[in-house]
Amino acid sequence: MTIDFECAGCGADFEVDVAILMEDATKLQCPNCDAKADPHSVEDLMGALDDVMASMAHLRRKFHFALNMETDDLPPPYGPADGEQEEEEVWEEEEDVEK
Repeated sequence: MTIDFECAGCGADFEVDVAILMEDATKLQCPNCDAKADPHSVEDLMGALDDVMASMAHLRRKFHFALNMETDDLPPPYGPADGEQEEEEVWEEEEDVEK
């Protein structure tokens, strides 16, 4: 099983095998610009994903299903609330101010 990522810094798309991230949280890195994720955040994600997979294993006795989640679709409080600027837009504004 893999997770698809898009680097917020350079826009590169890449995928990482979940087994690799579960084994070593430092392996989440953009292959294009070498941006790295905070290992503690990756460990938290892998722990939560492990819980989700365990729950799915119990449900698969009765149901077959697929899970597709995109960060842009996350509801509040996990995603931006209505009227909030995206982080990317804020970063772009900060870069413009610095120039």
